[in-house]
Amino acid sequence: VDFWATWCGPCRREMPHVRELHQKLKERGFDVVGVNLDQDEEALARYLEDNDAPWVNLVGERSQELAQQYGVRGIPTMILVDQNGTIVATSHQVGTLVEKAEKLLTNPPAADGAKDAEQPKAN
Repeated sequence: VDFWATWCGPCRREMPHVRELHQKLKERGFDVVGVNLDQDEEALARYLEDNDAPWVNLVGERSQELAQQYGVRGIPTMILVDQNGTIVATSHQVGTLVEKAEKLLTNPPAADGAKDAEQPKAN
């Protein structure tokens, strides 16, 4: 899950790295969900027209609520979620999540029933 905005310089600098990770791992089941925090949906539309982001990007009031729900204090914020919906890691740079993402795809976690019930869950 990538919390970002078009007006955020660091977010724009991270986007090629997010795209690279998505391209590298998508065939193994990895996906990205963008949560865009722009107030100007036209700016987002222009950005996405000019920049390849081949994943779902959520936008609007709900995206602001999601940022609050997940404790996002600054952007970019990337949240790595495993196959069971458990938050595995959070970072401001996608490069720090690559190894963990690859490991999750190589060694998936046990099914929900075998997990500790107190693990945080992504909705």
